[in-house]
This record gives sequence, structure tokens and C-alpha cells, in this order.
Amino acid sequence: MKKKHVFVCVLLFLVLIGISFLVFRNESNKQQVIREKKTLFNSQKPLGDKMGYMLYAYNSDSLKEASKNDDEQIQVAKELNAKYIRLFLETDNKYFKDGKYKLNYAKIAVNKILKAGMIPILTFSADRITDQNSDKNYKKNINILKKEISQAVTEFKKTKVIWESINEANSTVFWFHMDQSKKTTVKNWTGVNNFMKKKVHDESPDAIYLSGAYATAYKDDPKEMLANLKIASEYGMANSVDAISIHPYNFYAVNGGRPETTFNNGVFDKIKENTRVSKNRPLVVSEYGYNSSDGVVGKWQGIFSEKDKANNLVRETLLLDAHKVPLMIIYELEGSGFELASNGSLNESGQKMKELMTELGKYTFYRSVPGEKNDDYFYEYRNGKKRKVVYWTSEGEHSTTMFNHKLRISGTPQYLKIN
Repeated sequence: MKKKHVFVCVLLFLVLIGISFLVFRNESNKQQVIREKKTLFNSQKPLGDKMGYMLYAYNSDSLKEASKNDDEQIQVAKELNAKYIRLFLETDNKYFKDGKYKLNYAKIAVNKILKAGMIPILTFSADRITDQNSDKNYKKNINILKKEISQAVTEFKKTKVIWESINEANSTVFWFHMDQSKKTTVKNWTGVNNFMKKKVHDESPDAIYLSGAYATAYKDDPKEMLANLKIASEYGMANSVDAISIHPYNFYAVNGGRPETTFNNGVFDKIKENTRVSKNRPLVVSEYGYNSSDGVVGKWQGIFSEKDKANNLVRETLLLDAHKVPLMIIYELEGSGFELASNGSLNESGQKMKELMTELGKYTFYRSVPGEKNDDYFYEYRNGKKRKVVYWTSEGEHSTTMFNHKLRISGTPQYLKIN
């Protein structure tokens, strides 16, 4: 009996140790997740820690060639010191057969991104499922998309990724060509986003989830876009998520596409208001960029010169940083008029972004200093005791005096040490 008593005591002791270990591990995991979220959404971190880029993993019908292209794009991302890579999970019919969603391209790309030390952000593009122009296929298309979401979330449930809802579902082109002015359309795509959100929370409770991927571009008046955004929020787009993501593209037709317009006319602040963004639900930017090609992709935005494209990209990055955006994803590394590189070599925009990262990647935004003219921008950045100023103007080139220096200021951001 004594031996049995000792055995039971030892067994109970081991069980208690096991339970204590599991509790400790779960608590440790929770604290790790909290730290990761705090780091991701910290708007006061160095500029370089906020940056990511879009990688397109389907540039060839050959899986082998597509994989080689992934390597090329990831190498470009490394050159730009990227922390995040955003990736479409393509929903083309050829990847969905017999009720199964083929994820070969995505799995290869995700593994390469993780191996390179970057964090993948996964989103879905719903623009290529079956017949896009037929109302009779609308429900069928939504069901296919849900199946693809379910299979993909299950596939990557143990992989360290950030999830993001359907890409630009508020855009007619990216939501089965349905009328976005109808509340039922908004209800449908927010419903699928809510379905995805629940699936992610069920399969990967600790995963970070970004909601929206919302296109905020507008040509004449932002009222319609803002009204649509408000309706989407009412249908739950902003509920139980880690952040709201938007795509603040600028049309060339609006003030020459200058990035300062969105911030100066109050639209950016209204976007925050209409998504009910609070301190606990930050606003992130998961796409922005400028097109320099007359190709199909990007033609809607207008065509920027290579110089204007490069300057605007750097300026918008700085403006977003100054407006406390903790995550910024540039569209895209390679593949269209938005690209930063071709065949692995940085173009003018890529070179300007590399220069920005070299100059300010380890620096944190400190303050905006008023210039002699309203259209002049002077942003002070700090890295410990090191101080730099980046400056530009959204109007014509001219001379000015700031920080005891006579400066020639233009649309091209320039850098000044002020220690």
C-alpha cells in the first residue's frame, strides 16, 4: 500500500509539473504574441522597420520559372532592407479544380520569404474566378472564394504569416464587377471578409489579421468612397481585427497625382474617422505606388514620368511615416509599371527608395518643421543623438534658408545632417 501511495503521489506530482509547464508555455506564447503586435503596430519605430513590398508569385505558367522569379524579387527586397512581403493568393480558375485549391506557387514563395528573414502578408485577389460578368454566377463565385480561403488558412495555419482580407473588394473590378453603390454588394464582400476573419481566428488564434485592403483612390470627390467605407465598417469590417488596411493611391488627374493632396485636404483623417480607427485599432497601408507604363495594369491611375514616380513614392512614404502609419507596403517589386526593379536591377524608383533607407532607415520621425512656404516640407528624423532633415516642395523649385543653411529645394527629397 505504501508503494502504491508513493506511486500515486509521484504521478500526481508529474501531472502537476506537466500542467504547470503547459500553463507557462501558453502564457509565454501569449506574451510573445503581444510583443509581436506591439512591435508591428508601433508608429514610433525607425522608418526601415515599417517597410514592405508586394511580390507577385505567378509571373510564369512554369512553377520552376516562377520560383526563379521569386528569388529575383526577394533579392531586390533584401537590397531595400524589407521587413515584410505582401503576397496575393491567386484565385484564377486554373488553381481551383475539382473543389481543391492548388497552393504550389504560394507555398514556394512563402517558404522563400520566411527563409530570407521577412514576414509574409497573405491576401486574396477575387478578380479571376469563373465568369466575372454574369450575375447568375455571383453566388457560385462567392462560394468558390470561401472554399479557397478555408483551404489556404488551413494550409498555412502553423506558418508564421500575417493575414489580410480580400484585396480591394470595395472595387468593382476586384469584386466580380458588381455595383459598389448597392448596400447588398458591400454586405456581400464584408460578409466574406468576416468569414475569413473567423476562419483565421479558429485555425490560428494568435495570427495577426488586417481587415480592409480598402481602395481609397478617388478622382473628383471622395464622398462616395468615404460613404462606402463607413457602410463597410457598419457591417463589421473593423470588428475583432488587429488593424485596418487601406490603399491610398493617387490619380494623376487629381492635382498631378501629388501625394500631399490626400493629407492636405483632410481625406486621410476622414478615412480614419470612417473606419472607426482607435488607438487599439491602427491604420496601416498595405498598398501604394505610382505607375509609369501605358500597360493595362496601372493605366487607371495615369502615367507618371520615371522621375515623378520616384519622387512621389519617397514623398508619400515620408508623409505616411509622419502620420504615424506603422506598416507600409509598396506595390510592387517587379512585373508592371509600378515596379521598383526589372530583371533584378533597381530602376530609378528602386534607387530612390534604397537611398531613403540608407539615409533614414534606422532613424525615427521626430517632427515637422514649417518652411518659408506652405508647400515646403522639412521633416526632422533622429537616431539617438544623430539628427537629419529630409526636405522637398510640392510646388516649383526655389531657394530657401533653413537650419542655418541656404538650400535649393525641389520635388526631389534631399537629406541634410544637422548635428
